[in-house]
Amino acid sequence: MGRFTLTPRAEADLYEIWATIAADNIPAADRLYHRVLHKGQLAAEHPHMGSPRPELSPTARILVEGAILSSMNRNTMA
Repeated sequence: MGRFTLTPRAEADLYEIWATIAADNIPAADRLYHRVLHKGQLAAEHPHMGSPRPELSPTARILVEGAILSSMNRNTMA
């Protein structure tokens, strides 16, 4: 099973998005937060998921969840 981690910047951005939505609707913020994490896990399990973005890096892919656009860069371990 694949595994993914968020960079510190991604964690901060996701929290900021959550906090903005939570100011009006905590359950909606929680749902979006969990959908984004689920999408990351799916991408870890299916590394060809998302649109390739070779201009960012040879393994970069773009994922969309709701209004959130995220990039994933698959790291390989030897």
